[in-house]
Amino acid sequence: MLKNFFGGKVAILVTMAFSLPRLIATNFYESMKIQGTYGTRSTAQNWWWWLSSEPRFRE
Repeated sequence: MLKNFFGGKVAILVTMAFSLPRLIATNFYESMKIQGTYGTRSTAQNWWWWLSSEPRFRE
């Protein structure tokens, strides 16, 4: 019983760990498409735009 419980938790954590980068990459790609910057700026500039567009950088 206890082993199954912990096994399930680990499986969920592993799934989340693998899906998170894909989710971030998808959101990043979509946000670039929306902004029309995909293919027009370097990746570094796109990452900087993505980071600087977060609320904590706006102050």
